[in-house]
Amino acid sequence: MKINIDEIICINLKSINTQQLFAICETYFLGFELLYRIKMRGIISMSWINFNEKDTVAVITSGFFEVNFPNISIEDQEKLKALKPLKTPKMPKTASALNNYKAFLAEGYDIRTQSMDSKLAAIEAAKQREIEIERLKESLPVILEVDAILEKITEYGISFITKEEKEFLDKQSI
Repeated sequence: MKINIDEIICINLKSINTQQLFAICETYFLGFELLYRIKMRGIISMSWINFNEKDTVAVITSGFFEVNFPNISIEDQEKLKALKPLKTPKMPKTASALNNYKAFLAEGYDIRTQSMDSKLAAIEAAKQREIEIERLKESLPVILEVDAILEKITEYGISFITKEEKEFLDKQSI
């Protein structure tokens, strides 16, 4: 079996912490729970994974290098061994990564990081602001008078006028 060395990453499970493992999994779209369990067992110290196929190609178990596919050539095995372990990438801040972060925290995984907590707090604060804006918008009276609408825009901003008020202003400018 011929392997594409450019699609293989090496993860040193002994030297990374849980947060780093999560960042790697989110960056390369790998299954965090499985790699976490493997790391916690402590039997496998290094793992070579094809990040496109999501297959474990080789591992170091109890100090011995083992390939998972019997047809990998000696030359390719040497290329695998020569691969340097990944440096931990920056934690992705995608919606998917944030959702996974929240879900794994809720399940009790120790993956808390200040940067992800800050991002979640910012998103939550933005949602709260939107809710407050909607409440305030609903509490303000709808007055279909140009001066009153312009005053409302000046005081609260354009996002505070209702659809009805916007349509009224659009008709007035024709």
